[in-house]
Amino acid sequence: MKSIYITLVLSFVLNITSAQQFSLGVRSGATYMMDKQSRGEVFRAADGQSTSWEKGVFFRVTGKRLAFESSVSHYSFNANQYFVIICFPNSEDPYCTDVVNEKNDYLELSMGLQYALSRNTGQRFRHYIGLSLIPGRMLTTTETHSYRYDKEMVSTRKSAQLSIWSGLNYSASYCITKHVFISSELSYKVDPFSYFGSNFGGGQPNNRVGLNIGAGYLF
Repeated sequence: MKSIYITLVLSFVLNITSAQQFSLGVRSGATYMMDKQSRGEVFRAADGQSTSWEKGVFFRVTGKRLAFESSVSHYSFNANQYFVIICFPNSEDPYCTDVVNEKNDYLELSMGLQYALSRNTGQRFRHYIGLSLIPGRMLTTTETHSYRYDKEMVSTRKSAQLSIWSGLNYSASYCITKHVFISSELSYKVDPFSYFGSNFGGGQPNNRVGLNIGAGYLF
């Protein structure tokens, strides 16, 4: 078994180093966020904002049949909640209102291995399918507006959380010139700890579909 792993690693290294094709580029596109619920709604839209605009840069090493890509991307997700509670049960106006505005900023580092579906390495159009591992950091800013009678109180709280997502992606590129190419990526990503666990999303997105388009430069 150990020899099999060593063979796979050596094959990957030889495949990457033999090609000597390096590229750098940018992509941007839309992401649709979903929340798998315990009642079986797999593709249910996440509470609050369900779409976001994703922006990122990527570095790519392309071999004969394999490609390695690393990218850094950012997107945000907003969720608003409205609560009416009883604060003063013995008064004429016993109700209080809390409005909670939550903004989540995601910064992710994606590392993926892709397999070329195109056999001719010299052609202008090439497409790949692959898997990716996506560690990230979510910064949450929660702003609460509390209304008591005719007064408003505002409080702000920030918190950070680390996460690891995994993804399946299909990417395609078309060379315009010898060095400039157009790049696109269709991806489906999940948070496995929430998606396959017993907690589920609880209103937070735990799977998403994205389509990004951009351009790159081949060195």
